[in-house]
Amino acid sequence: MVGLVVGTIVLLLPVRWILAGMHRLGWAQGSQNVVLMLVILAYVILSWFIARALQRRMASTTNRAVRLGIPVVATALAVTTFLLWSNPGGVFATLAGATSSKLSMGSGAIWEFGRYPEYETLERLKREGATAVITLEHPGDLVERQGIQNERQMARQVGIRLIEAPMLPWVSNNQASLDLIKSIARQGTGHYYVHCGLGRDRVNLVKHMLEGMGARTVGSQGYLEGNFFDTRIPNFERGQLGTFGGDKWLVPYPDAHEMLGNILQGKSAHMILALDTTDAQQRKWAEEARATFKEYAIPFDDMSTRSTDTGRIAQIVARMLALKGAGAVIVPLTPWDDGKPRPGSEISDQIVREFTARTHRPVTWTTHGHWMPGQPVERGHTDMPPPSG
Repeated sequence: MVGLVVGTIVLLLPVRWILAGMHRLGWAQGSQNVVLMLVILAYVILSWFIARALQRRMASTTNRAVRLGIPVVATALAVTTFLLWSNPGGVFATLAGATSSKLSMGSGAIWEFGRYPEYETLERLKREGATAVITLEHPGDLVERQGIQNERQMARQVGIRLIEAPMLPWVSNNQASLDLIKSIARQGTGHYYVHCGLGRDRVNLVKHMLEGMGARTVGSQGYLEGNFFDTRIPNFERGQLGTFGGDKWLVPYPDAHEMLGNILQGKSAHMILALDTTDAQQRKWAEEARATFKEYAIPFDDMSTRSTDTGRIAQIVARMLALKGAGAVIVPLTPWDDGKPRPGSEISDQIVREFTARTHRPVTWTTHGHWMPGQPVERGHTDMPPPSG
């Protein structure tokens, strides 16, 4: 009983603050998971100490009101918490800071995101002709199990399809459920409502994945657009970021965290791969990027080149200038400081020269220095939490 109440308080308040703080500091997902597992361990230990203290108090007192009052109050709090969790889209979702939003896919499908639906929400979705409701709640979570059963019953009564894609925060990569949602996103053309319990973290993970597949925001309440290269503060691992203007960028090949944070979870943009595939390492990067971009439906051109191929360099710059929206040219390495050439940045240097000669404008380098522990990684839209809730 104590564990249920204390765990709920920890999830709704400290966990939310810890997640936001770690994300602002640019901590990697693996590090965040470790911290949250330690928080869970601390919560278990705290619950044990509180339960032990209450038990000792009951055993040592001769006051009948105290001996009866402690279990009565504890039971009342636990029952109230359990009942509130049976409909987490109510009070708990509000306390957790849940928001709602909609995305549109290129296929015409509308993806709506929110909290656990009440009966009225399902009726509204049915009236609007929604294709299905996708729940991310997990039956392995005792607190969520009753809510899942209730939702199954409500969906049958309303006559709306319920798709279960269960996800567990922090302790699983949830790949099977993410793959299921990707498959629906690639083929579906209807209206889908996606929710977890609180409408917060697991929902955001799915939302960011779909954005990486090209989905665009069509309506939101408190929604934050994904990071892009303009939000980055320190250099990438392999060099500076430079802008040609008009949300078009020159970037070094990203590491896994940079790929996730600034491309896969970023705004929809067109990528141009300008790597030298005669080099073994760059050939490996090119293969990796092609597979990733295809998986996440990110539009790209594969324009492999050598720094000495001036004709190909001219084609790359022309293609970049012709892009109608946001885009980036991805090269092996870029300069470290103020655009000064260095070994390995030759393709970047040639692209800068060609761009300047063609447009009479300089490339503006927007990032500086290596990332330091405790330093923010992004400016602006940074509150993109990892999976939980």
